[in-house]
Amino acid sequence: MSLGKHSTRLPSIRIERLLSEWREVAAKRGVPRAQVALAWLFSKPFMTAPIVGASKPNHLEDAVAAVSLKLSDDEIKTTRRTLRPTSRSRLFLTVTR
Repeated sequence: MSLGKHSTRLPSIRIERLLSEWREVAAKRGVPRAQVALAWLFSKPFMTAPIVGASKPNHLEDAVAAVSLKLSDDEIKTTRRTLRPTSRSRLFLTVTR
């Protein structure tokens, strides 16, 4: 998984930390990192609208599987700490496999 085009005010070190955290969770659970990233979005209590651009069948399979992947509270909190808002921070990422 890598970052595609992205617009962010987060320092790149925080983005790398985030991807590393998702890599660890994915390895422990035996699922692709894309599923972990989508599962994190689905865990948010507010409205989220992930835009899934499936250019290959397995991309769509990962997106569908992410709906039933439930992250633990610790996994969610770790990501939340990494993405802790700073003044005027925003994050728009394109995450690719």
